[in-house]
Amino acid sequence: VLHVPALRALAAGEHGSLIRVADIYLSPDKNSQKLAEIERGRELVVLENSSNGWAHVEVFLSEEKTVSGWILDKGFVRSTNPDGDKILFGEAADSEDEASRRHGRKGADHDALRLYYRVYDLFPNSPLAGEALYRAADIRWQLDRADVMSRPSAKERDPMLREGMNEEWMHEVMKKFPGTKWADLAAFHLIENK
Repeated sequence: VLHVPALRALAAGEHGSLIRVADIYLSPDKNSQKLAEIERGRELVVLENSSNGWAHVEVFLSEEKTVSGWILDKGFVRSTNPDGDKILFGEAADSEDEASRRHGRKGADHDALRLYYRVYDLFPNSPLAGEALYRAADIRWQLDRADVMSRPSAKERDPMLREGMNEEWMHEVMKKFPGTKWADLAAFHLIENK
């Protein structure tokens, strides 16, 4: 559930997503107080633009927490950017590749998940939306699976004692993109929980 200020921001501004790590400041000046460091793939709403290369934004850090401040007006994709879906998808694929490397960037798996999801979220009519939502769901599934398999109950003899992975996003893929390769792959994942 979003708070009232977040709901106002949703209606008021243009949506976008970061493709780089960005610092958010209290005012449009690098010497002002730094409020937070924002990760790749975080959703943001542009409230206003300044003439000196800054954007006043509200960034959604989690369902419960948002932060409002100023970031440099670069390194993020707006929902109105031409080929914005391709840019986000490429950044997501790059983060996914980085996550698969032995000494890859820390948190690249979560970056990839968020970036893929933003393709679907910001560009739902894109030809890449189905694959992007599936890839986000698949990464989430893999992260859940690693967590589940690390628990003591995963080593019990009876597999019924093992908690399953969260199926919500796989069901979302099947609902939003029925009859596609991505829906079939999502359905196949669900077998693992049975």
